[in-house]
Amino acid sequence: MEKHKIENFLEAEPGRKFPTLRSLSTIECMNLKARLAAKLGKPASTDSLIVLQDAIGRVKLQAGDNAEDKEFDLMALLSKVADIKPTDLVYLNWYRFDRIDEMKSGDLASDFFYIWYPGPDDIEIFDDSLSWLVSISHSGTVRAGHL
Repeated sequence: MEKHKIENFLEAEPGRKFPTLRSLSTIECMNLKARLAAKLGKPASTDSLIVLQDAIGRVKLQAGDNAEDKEFDLMALLSKVADIKPTDLVYLNWYRFDRIDEMKSGDLASDFFYIWYPGPDDIEIFDDSLSWLVSISHSGTVRAGHL
């Protein structure tokens, strides 16, 4: 997670601590990408961009949902889309499986607008089950579903 996001949160929310966050190591990122590639029926050595594009291509555009809307509710979206129930911890993929953070799903949902920024951020959200994916583009377009 970029430092400025944490600083912006602390400035906007005096007295609150930024949610607990863990950045995965390079090896953990590679292993997670390899697991997802296998889930998608691809070799572990498959290029990260191809794995990402394949995963995003398997989930549906959520017409009417845009992450830029003030009323956007990540947990309501997950519930609405094939009744997805994330585990306690979720992964946030910021690029091509080389920058992944792990945080509590409830924290992500409650502080989503401090974590995802429209304009610069494309993000994929999934949990260790690798059974579902939410992809949110820099313009707020939302794709979600089971893999």
